[in-house]
Amino acid sequence: MDKGPIKIQVEKRHTKLSKKDVIDSVGPHLNYPVNLTNPSWILLVEIIGKYSGISVISSDMMFSSMTEKRVSE
Repeated sequence: MDKGPIKIQVEKRHTKLSKKDVIDSVGPHLNYPVNLTNPSWILLVEIIGKYSGISVISSDMMFSSMTEKRVSE
């Protein structure tokens, strides 16, 4: 993984954790520049109840149904 800018994205359900709490816990451990509008990489943290998962994906691989809907119209 190159040292391009990164964005932390949190998707959560059935938890009292806030997105800010998750980002504040994870962010200090990363040694990458941050770019929220045009990141090279997305660190995706998903939390569903007591389960969680982390993915690192390139920003062009992130799927957005809203974006796809706008493109197709």
